[in-house]
Amino acid sequence: MIASQQQRGHAVVVGAGVVGLASALWLQRLGWRVTLLDRQPPGSGTSFGNACTFATYAVEPVATPGIWRQAPGMLLRRDSPLAIRPGYLPRIAPWLWRFLQSSSEPRVKAISHDLHSLLKPCMGAWQALFDDAGANDLVRHDGSLYIFEAHERQSAIDMLAYHQGFEVPMRLVEGPELRAMEPALNARAAWRWNCPRSAVPSIPSH
Repeated sequence: MIASQQQRGHAVVVGAGVVGLASALWLQRLGWRVTLLDRQPPGSGTSFGNACTFATYAVEPVATPGIWRQAPGMLLRRDSPLAIRPGYLPRIAPWLWRFLQSSSEPRVKAISHDLHSLLKPCMGAWQALFDDAGANDLVRHDGSLYIFEAHERQSAIDMLAYHQGFEVPMRLVEGPELRAMEPALNARAAWRWNCPRSAVPSIPSH
């Protein structure tokens, strides 16, 4: 695994999840001696059983212009993924304020530029580790799908244009092509992004 025969030093990586393991392997490739610390077996904590997508297309932050209009419902609806207990609102209020401040258009564009710089080379970095481990058969490069209902066509076009501005290779799929690709979609799902620059593990438990 070590790309350089010259030892650069000793690095200690805390956490044997996907981030810790990747960091440790790359340090080894660069010639470092690495100690990996975790109380649990590698990959058995947060990294286990989640969506586990190599989302190199995800340049848009969660906080976007206009999210303040959605925030009350997102926080107070019991079926919302962001639902919280009303009594917790005073404690989380400072964080929510900073979150909303980050949703201005200039701030979102700045964050997207930073994310693009970080994400653009990362699939190649992952691929190097897959090659080293002989694990290419455990990764599927099927792309990612974003589904929009018929009335959301303009939103789909706007978001597509935004990502294409950051060199994300997406395209809009609709009509018969969409039905052929995803026959199970109902009639309301009329528009879809196709995002080929992503990958997922093919391990059933992940």
